[in-house]
Order: sequence, then structure tokens, then C-alpha cells
Amino acid sequence: MGPEAEQLCQACGLCCDGALFSKVPLAAGERLPGVEGLALTQPCPALERTGTACACRGYAERPTACRGYQCLLAIAFADQEVSLPGALDVAREARRRVEAVGAALPDAGGSPMQRARSLRREGALPAAAQAPVAHAEAWLKLHFLGHGRRS
Repeated sequence: MGPEAEQLCQACGLCCDGALFSKVPLAAGERLPGVEGLALTQPCPALERTGTACACRGYAERPTACRGYQCLLAIAFADQEVSLPGALDVAREARRRVEAVGAALPDAGGSPMQRARSLRREGALPAAAQAPVAHAEAWLKLHFLGHGRRS
């Protein structure tokens, strides 16, 4: 991964904060300080957020699953389908949508998307959160999750 791709990943952080995943599996023998078990529960304890900026305190030593993961946005950037400024704009819009979800939910800490998914499973997702959750999920699916690598 080149320096611009690393800059994109570090600026985005959606795969680390619980917006995309609830857990990241750890490979056999991988141990992280403060992490018990075979999976890293999101948000990752190594992720630091300051306002709209984020950074991974353990980026160079991140788990194998983290090192190997590429979202659709990272793939599009690597394939030169989107510029770095364009990719950063997509990540900022994703963050804005996730923050809108958080604003529509009761404050319970943690990841807004994880709280929304949990409340939906319980049948307790507030009506005011339904549209922001749908908008965030659509954006995340389109630009980050998808179904496999595009050709």
C-alpha cells in the first residue's frame, strides 16, 4: 500500500470504528494489548478520533485481517477510478451520514451504526433514526462494502 492509500485509510477509519463491522477476527497467535479472545471488537481500541480526523496507533502492527482488508473505496482508488481528494470526500460523506445516525439515536456510546443495528434487531429503532440509518447503510454498501471486487 502506497503512502496515498495509507493516507486514505488513516483518514477514513470506517472499518475500525464499527460503522462497517462489529468484530475483526484475529489470526492464530495474534495478540493485541487489551484485547481478549479471537476477535477484535469494534470500535478498535487503537483508533483515535479527534474531530473529523482519525489515526491508528497500531497501524504498522495491525492484525492480518485489517492489513488484508480493502473496501470498495480503497479498490477504486488503487484502480485510479477516483482521486485521493475524491475518495476523501466519499469518506467524509460517509462519516457525515454515520454522525446523522448517532444524532438520531439515544446516546449510549460506541458506534452509531452498531447501536442502530442492535436497536433494529430488538425492534426498537426510533422512527426518527430510520431514514438516517437507511441513508448511511446505502452509502456504506455502495462505496465500502459491496459484494466482492469490481471488475
